[in-house]
Order: sequence, then C-alpha cells, then structure tokens
Amino acid sequence: MPSYRLAKVNEAAEIDEICAGSFASYPLYRIMLDDFRDEENYSRFVYELHLMIIRVTLKYHHLFVGVEGDKIVSTAML
Repeated sequence: MPSYRLAKVNEAAEIDEICAGSFASYPLYRIMLDDFRDEENYSRFVYELHLMIIRVTLKYHHLFVGVEGDKIVSTAML
C-alpha cells in the first residue's frame, strides 16, 4: 500500500511519466491525434502538456504522490 506525501520539484519528470501514460488514450486527447504527423509527435505533445501542468501545480497548488518503496506509483493534484 502506498504512502502519500507532497511531491518535490525534482520529481516532475517521473510524475509526468505517470500522467502522460494515463491520459494519452483519453478520448478528449485522442480527438487531436489527426493534427499530428505520427503517434510519436502526439505522445511528445501529451508529455509536454502534462509536464507544464505539473510544474504549475507544484509552484502554485498542491501535488501529492503515492510512493511504494522509492517508486512513485500515483499522483493527485489539488
């Protein structure tokens, strides 16, 4: 069972892997897929979009992570 704590700024990339992977197939995002040359460009866009959201949340709001051992397994933005 994960333990929860506030995220650290230097964990943004690791958190982004979770968020981008979770939302890449979300129907709202998939609508935009035709606007990209290929799946790789689409994936890069989703990654960069979530990285921006994570950085803003870390700076101005609260971002919690669920940790099992040393690995971040979940995240919550408030």
